[in-house]
Amino acid sequence: MNTNIGVAPAAGQSGWTSSGFMMAPILDVIGALVVALDTEGRIVLFNRACETLTGYSFEEVRDQPFFDLFLPPEEVEQVRAVFAALVAGDYPNSHTNRWCTRSGETRLITWTNTAIIGSGGAVDYVIGTGIDMSQRTAAEQKVQDLRDQLLRVTRLSELGQMVSALAHEVNQPLAAVMNYVQAGRRLLQTRPDETREHVLALMDKAVGQVERASAIIRGLRNFAAKSNTRRHPEEIDAVVEEASRLALIGASALGVRSTLRLEAGPLLVVMDKVQVQQVILNLIRNAVEAMAEVRRRDLVIESVCVGDMVEVAVHDSGPGFANSVTERLFEPFVTTKPDGIGIGLPLSQTIIDAHGGRLRVERNALGGATLRFTLPLATPRPEPEPAPEGG
Repeated sequence: MNTNIGVAPAAGQSGWTSSGFMMAPILDVIGALVVALDTEGRIVLFNRACETLTGYSFEEVRDQPFFDLFLPPEEVEQVRAVFAALVAGDYPNSHTNRWCTRSGETRLITWTNTAIIGSGGAVDYVIGTGIDMSQRTAAEQKVQDLRDQLLRVTRLSELGQMVSALAHEVNQPLAAVMNYVQAGRRLLQTRPDETREHVLALMDKAVGQVERASAIIRGLRNFAAKSNTRRHPEEIDAVVEEASRLALIGASALGVRSTLRLEAGPLLVVMDKVQVQQVILNLIRNAVEAMAEVRRRDLVIESVCVGDMVEVAVHDSGPGFANSVTERLFEPFVTTKPDGIGIGLPLSQTIIDAHGGRLRVERNALGGATLRFTLPLATPRPEPEPAPEGG
């Protein structure tokens, strides 16, 4: 795109062209930032929007080297490369960088750039139009922060609903520790010379129970922790197993027979582990609650690799969902629970969508519901080599 408009003359050049008189007031009333540089990088055009954003007037920056004025030091080389490409004739282009204002603020600007061609066919100026993305970026960050807070509140709510089962689960190993320690104490009091091996065995059992309680508490702490939204490669089967262990606390006491079929192996998925485990816990707890009114309470949790995706599924033998509910299951505030608020599944869908996967529901062979989600593998699996042809 070749552009010929009038600009403020650089040193040693002629004045405005006739079209420049018409363009100048237009550039001053549009909301976008417009800045033009000569081929040496000096500012020759700086519209009203630029003045408002930076706090500098055009008279203050006219003919000044652009790269010394507004850019953070760490971004100068990147922007110089964009400028050099334009001067060399590689236009249009676009980029995003920060500007530092007179007041010390930093603003994030997205630019679309092109070249102004002189009468000799060479590039005389480069011109950029910019949009200040700072408010939009700040608003998006606020939305993300609110979503993260909602996810954490939901996790804490899940744990609150499990508090009785959690207390029982932690109390069991603590009671066992007390029994082992008391037994060892009695042995030492009654037969101090004969019981060393017996006492050591009891202490080993006590240590095992402490480790069991510690694992439960560690899992709770990790699950309740604030997610940092940073994603790392994780072994999907290990993530599913850890989340299932937490979600199934108290389930056996309700008559639930659970089966884990984890067949994805050591395959890695780039994920926010806390968020994905929140999805798994939500699906499992929903399944356990769905079977409260049926006699047969079978729960199957499985993982399997399908192409370049890993699929995790939770099957229950509950009553399933009516068609009218299935169609709206992932809408906010749609719930089949008498005391539910209907945000668990919509949040789960949001998490899986953000990870590049898909969450869906279907009826299963047990007569209940299956909720399954997919996630992309960190590294696509290599294509299997074709089998050799027979001789």
